[in-house]
Amino acid sequence: MKPWERWALHLLTVGISVSGLLYFWMKYLLAAQDPFSVVNHPWQSAMLEIHLLLAPLIVFLLGMIVHSHVARKLRSKTRSGRRTGVLSLIAFPIMALSGYVLQILSNPAWINAMVVVHLAGSGLFMVSYATHWIVKLKAIQRRGRRQPQPIGIDLQPGGRHKLGTAARHTIGQTGQEQPPLPFDPTLIQPSVSDSHASRLES
Repeated sequence: MKPWERWALHLLTVGISVSGLLYFWMKYLLAAQDPFSVVNHPWQSAMLEIHLLLAPLIVFLLGMIVHSHVARKLRSKTRSGRRTGVLSLIAFPIMALSGYVLQILSNPAWINAMVVVHLAGSGLFMVSYATHWIVKLKAIQRRGRRQPQPIGIDLQPGGRHKLGTAARHTIGQTGQEQPPLPFDPTLIQPSVSDSHASRLES
């Protein structure tokens, strides 16, 4: 997954989740102060419009990353985040299809039933998506801690050697300074004067 795809998916998920939760709170949990008003809050219609505007964008983006991320991860042997990722894939179509059907229903009983389905799918998607990325971040941190520190020798002015972190740790354990590690002369880049001299000799 490309960085812009990852961040766009994060932002769209946050936006559609926040707008959906706020709309649910305004429509079903708030009491209208005006008995003649059809909305319970002045921002209720705006939250629904934002929610409906972001919904097709996240569907389009998820369709883009199916091959770049989802299919590749399913084919790989990596187990980290697989369960939460698969759970997100199951919950997303439930959330998307139920939200689409809600816009075309007119029977109150069917609307109430589809609201329950939409809330269940949305809640499952939000929890599994957040858990998926938390698991991935922890896996990245564990891999970073397991990486061994390289043993290196830095040439200092005067021909002195500076041992790397792992070499100093070895000296500290034995209590005696170990002889300097052999230096590979092939790593030395020839200077300009050396190159010029070699051409003159040839």
